[in-house]
Amino acid sequence: MHAGKPAYSATLQSSVDAAAFSGIDAGAKIRSAINALGKTGGTVDARDLTGMQTISSTITIPDKVTVLLGQVSFRASVTPVFKLGSNSRLIGDGALGAPSEATLIQLSGSAGGGAIVASGPGIVIDSIHIIGDSISNRSIGFDLQGLVNGMIAHDRVDHFAEGIRVGWPNNRWKCDCYNLFVDDQVVGAAIGVDFDESTNKNTWIGGNVQPFGTGGVGFRLAGGANVLFSPDVENFRRGIALDFIGAGNVAYNLYAEAGGAVIQFESHTTHNFVWGVNAVSIATVEQYLTPDMISNIVFANDLGPGGSILWPYSWGARTIYLGQGSEPDYYSLSATPGNAAGGVNLDYTPNSQAQKVYGLTGHAPLHVGGLTADSLRLSGMMVSTGLRWPLPEPVVNGGSFYCPNCDPPMNPAADCTSSGTRTGSWVHGLNGRWMCVP
Repeated sequence: MHAGKPAYSATLQSSVDAAAFSGIDAGAKIRSAINALGKTGGTVDARDLTGMQTISSTITIPDKVTVLLGQVSFRASVTPVFKLGSNSRLIGDGALGAPSEATLIQLSGSAGGGAIVASGPGIVIDSIHIIGDSISNRSIGFDLQGLVNGMIAHDRVDHFAEGIRVGWPNNRWKCDCYNLFVDDQVVGAAIGVDFDESTNKNTWIGGNVQPFGTGGVGFRLAGGANVLFSPDVENFRRGIALDFIGAGNVAYNLYAEAGGAVIQFESHTTHNFVWGVNAVSIATVEQYLTPDMISNIVFANDLGPGGSILWPYSWGARTIYLGQGSEPDYYSLSATPGNAAGGVNLDYTPNSQAQKVYGLTGHAPLHVGGLTADSLRLSGMMVSTGLRWPLPEPVVNGGSFYCPNCDPPMNPAADCTSSGTRTGSWVHGLNGRWMCVP
């Protein structure tokens, strides 16, 4: 038995040493050790299988069984290499060190598919480094379908078509839910992390995703209510860091470097939210494909002139639909990316003839509060703490504000001027003219 290292869990039924079993390769020894545990479960300690080893047949880890791997380099010619059942655990000895100081699984001659497959509640995969042999044969590093309350932590997945896939495609009524991903790394995958349609309420913390290649995707978010804390996406030339497809997904404190579009909202996406983006050497912050999105919001730094300076903040482009009737009869209120000089531009776009005639109407008024920027542009008129001469063009009929450096008003009201005493006046927009009034 491997000395000096405690088992991963303190409540194990029994433990066996895989190195003590016979078999044609390391995989066969681990399978024999698992069979020796019986139906009650327990731990297979394979940490004495070190150096270069071979796995030629799938190792199935049954329910309630833990397999501990040590400093080893497995050469695997089969997929899946490991298949985990409910409440099972696959625990390695490090994923990011040198191969001789970590647990490495390297595929050779596989035919695609999932390399490590897991389905069921309570599954743990920790400190494993796995390398695929193709990014174009529909291969998946960690294929996690039916995963609930699991934990995937401190792993590295390298050179697969999809690095980590969670959930079932085209089946949003299943639940791959409440799983925790901590400090995982995916490199060299066409899609780094894929939260498919059945995912809900999963949490990703830290980690690093580098799709490499042209057109790679960092995170594909097709499910709902998944949360990313401090994701790091790099090297996605002409690709996408966060690709929003589902609803209610949230990303906080995203770091993006050396890529194409940082954020993309696709057709019919709703109520996704991004708070905080630091971006370096990218093509664009946000990309929108269709106008049928609802309430996707980004609070992020925007690129300044030359693409190398970050402004203190900007809202970023978004569309907020104010529901009155059914789609497409929503009111559209959009804010386009501003900069330090231009402020934030708000545009109201009426969709029906009634809206064009009567404007924005309804039981509740439009309220804009808590603005702390230097200025706000609304329908062509700037309102700020110091709106001064010259007055904004074009004239906004019905607009009203105070101009501190306009000439005093005349009675009756007359066109505003600013060439005499400039003691200030109230300014109203009337029939295409700015009028200074008493």
